[in-house]
Amino acid sequence: MLGSSGGGSFSVSTTLSKDVHKVLTTPVGKHEEISLCTSPRVFDALGLPRADIVTQSHVITKLRKKHKLSEKEIIDGIKGLDDPLFVFRDFRSDDIIIFPGMLAKNNDGKQGDVMAPIQLEKMRDGKHYMASLYPLDSLDKVKAMLKRGNLLYSRYTKEALGTSSNGAPELSPDLLRLLNSESFWEKTITEEDIVKREKEKNPEEAKPAMGIMAASL
Repeated sequence: MLGSSGGGSFSVSTTLSKDVHKVLTTPVGKHEEISLCTSPRVFDALGLPRADIVTQSHVITKLRKKHKLSEKEIIDGIKGLDDPLFVFRDFRSDDIIIFPGMLAKNNDGKQGDVMAPIQLEKMRDGKHYMASLYPLDSLDKVKAMLKRGNLLYSRYTKEALGTSSNGAPELSPDLLRLLNSESFWEKTITEEDIVKREKEKNPEEAKPAMGIMAASL
């Protein structure tokens, strides 16, 4: 159902729309496994293993019921994993956490800076990542996660964040202050860095690594 999980292209499951619709409209088991997509192409630049991403039905249900995302927004958010806003590695678990740029709602029902990040845990078979919804219900939890994590990739440079440059997201002052910490950027690469590397390898054929297919909702 999915494309190659080695280097190369990104693809979503051919049954993604049907599977998400089924979970949201008919009774299914809480832990029914669903194929989502291949891992983002940026994983190649980060030296992370490429592997297909799967999840369980309760994760899809939570996006709909708790975070108030529509069926289309959920599908677009999964497609947007190939053009992430941020990629972190959690220091405690070594899991990969992707911010797809998808805005979710806080417990108070208001749209805000909580972006429904996706946590990827490498499965024992070594061929799949299991995706779960990182438990962020407030901006304080977002900040706590950022302090624990290692920022591996940012779609935008530190200078561009908070300036609306090239479509950079509008983030709260508290979140921007945290992201502006020099310690976050010691080992971070940006899309600019990836494009520069591609130009050095193939001057004639270089183009943006992901393209802009943002899933900001």
